[in-house]
Amino acid sequence: TNPYGEPLLAREFERSGGDGQMDAEALSRIADELNYQRLDDLYAALGYGDVDPDTVIGRLVRSRVPESLAAEAELLLPLDVPRPERRRGRVQAGGVNGFQTRLSRCCAPLPGDRIVGYVTRGHGLAIHRADCNSLAYYARREPGRVVELDWAQEGDGAYQAELQVDAVDRVGLLADITALVGACGVNIASASVHTDARNRMASIHMTLDIRHRRDLDLLVERIDALPDVMHV
Repeated sequence: TNPYGEPLLAREFERSGGDGQMDAEALSRIADELNYQRLDDLYAALGYGDVDPDTVIGRLVRSRVPESLAAEAELLLPLDVPRPERRRGRVQAGGVNGFQTRLSRCCAPLPGDRIVGYVTRGHGLAIHRADCNSLAYYARREPGRVVELDWAQEGDGAYQAELQVDAVDRVGLLADITALVGACGVNIASASVHTDARNRMASIHMTLDIRHRRDLDLLVERIDALPDVMHV
């Protein structure tokens, strides 16, 4: 036996945000799943470094059955994660690459969108989708500050996109959504959930790392097809 495995697991469980005591019955099932005859054998393997604590903690978290959508959110979503700085788009205009730019929040352009730039006063080049209503306003007032743009070719960089899902409040909804997000190869940078108990409705807001507009469109289409989802 190894006396360090159990306290090691408890420490890592607490560090990962686990609340309360670890479920011994669930741990015994996990030991069996990992082909250990007894829970003490699993603790010994943890102590000797044969099993990563994250492997056990991941299975332990997934074994918990949430009683509400809010509880499910705590298990599945990266809540209260500081939002990273919005990525600056790299574009080309008139054959010149690499303008210092910023992506406009009003229309949140992504690679794959047709884009137009607006030369701001002192804040660089703001990138808008060509169909953006704010851009249309600027174009009418100061057409000389509007320039045609194209996305520059650059690797696998991700851009941030905001997505809100309005749905019936039910346990299992987040599991369905996060499974689709993962299947589409998209990362959830941060998320929050708001529920309306009186009307049994929920709003899920996610900040996603997206590489191309088609990836977001596919994800929206698949989430919109889920049972109980009202609007995406």
